[in-house]
Amino acid sequence: MEWEVPTWGWEPESNGEPHGAIPVGSMSIWAGRPGAGKSTSGRWFAAQVSRGILPGCWYGTPHNVAYIAGEESLKYNVIPSLVAAGADMKRILNPQVSFQAPDGVHEIVPLVPEKDMRELTALLKTKGVKVVVVDPLMEYMGGGNIDIYKNDQVRAKVKPWAKLAEDIDGIVIAIMHLNKSGNGDVVAGINGSSAFGEVARSIFGFAKDPNSEDGDRVMSQEKNSIGNEGAAWTYRIEGKEITNTQGKKGNFGTFVMVGDSEKTVGEVLRELPNDSDSGDRSEVEAIVLDYLESQGGSAKAGDVLKVTRAAGLSDSTVKNSRKKIGVKTVKAGMNGGWVWTIDPASEYFSKVPKVLEGTRSQEPVPSVPSAVPSAATGATDPNLKIVQDTLGTTILGTLSPEYAMSLKTVQGSVSQDQREQVQEILDSLIDQGAVISDAKGRYLLNKKEDAA
Repeated sequence: MEWEVPTWGWEPESNGEPHGAIPVGSMSIWAGRPGAGKSTSGRWFAAQVSRGILPGCWYGTPHNVAYIAGEESLKYNVIPSLVAAGADMKRILNPQVSFQAPDGVHEIVPLVPEKDMRELTALLKTKGVKVVVVDPLMEYMGGGNIDIYKNDQVRAKVKPWAKLAEDIDGIVIAIMHLNKSGNGDVVAGINGSSAFGEVARSIFGFAKDPNSEDGDRVMSQEKNSIGNEGAAWTYRIEGKEITNTQGKKGNFGTFVMVGDSEKTVGEVLRELPNDSDSGDRSEVEAIVLDYLESQGGSAKAGDVLKVTRAAGLSDSTVKNSRKKIGVKTVKAGMNGGWVWTIDPASEYFSKVPKVLEGTRSQEPVPSVPSAVPSAATGATDPNLKIVQDTLGTTILGTLSPEYAMSLKTVQGSVSQDQREQVQEILDSLIDQGAVISDAKGRYLLNKKEDAA
């Protein structure tokens, strides 16, 4: 019988020695509490691989990376964060599933692992991709069609990603939320079935260290099927200003490895308060407020509940906690739905870490060419002005004079094929004085204009 030793795709230094962290041909889970910086670390990893500077077997040889993002905006979050991390954007792909409707219009639809993996694998092998970042994995678990606590259902969704790593002879990094601190067991703290931790060959935890005077955070290896566990490092999230091709500037968080850590993520979690009642409330607070902050302060109620359901929280628990955590529910104009927004009068605003302030820009950064054809925008349509006027009316009916909305929230009020036009129309409405923009780039109905 033949046997082999692992080839380490990532082999960082730990305590002065090379540490085999993630083997080639495997799936790795990166789990952390909301706001810990796990997505930012995933972009750092992607950037390192694209530049050929990641310690391991690929060092010195740049490789292509596929970044599959399901929660955050590519244009306003993912792409600029990759740029800030120093990624070679010519080597970053964003594979998407395109569906052609009967009217000929192409629509981007969610990727379904067990159905789309063959085509995705073929594409990635053709492009020479060695690393795939899935952010977050829960976005590709089938939503309400799967019970994440049933082992067989979870395995059916997760194993295709593990096989993808084998097929491309590379690494798949799955970003996940860490919800249950409990006894400090990170693997057990991953919400859902134990199948998540069983399928992954390696698991890393991420956490803020509440006792750090420098704002340092901790990353540690909590599972290593064919190597040593327990390696831990400190890292920071530091802001970096970048400028796009139009000369517009934005400041985005970057992941910076500092050095070895004396404690693991499990030990950090064990230091946190363990009162069950306050723990439930703090978990709702962390997830809801972190998501709303990532969306510019407000988001559609349905989108918020989608995130909390994925984290294993019941709708009733979340809704009953709204007032306690400083969240208001408002009607988004006459034609809009319900929106959850952070109350400007709540104490949360005084708790927002300075590193988060101003880390998101509403100015676009050039996007990565998609691997699939994009839908036509209708720019040459002679009836475009009529469409824009109608869309402008819809946007005005969505906005509120009291509660600021992010671009993504406003885009959610229109059909998918119209969303690319929203930014341009908002700019026009601002020029006309009908809409104003706050310091964070969020939009409000102009009270003076509304009164007129």
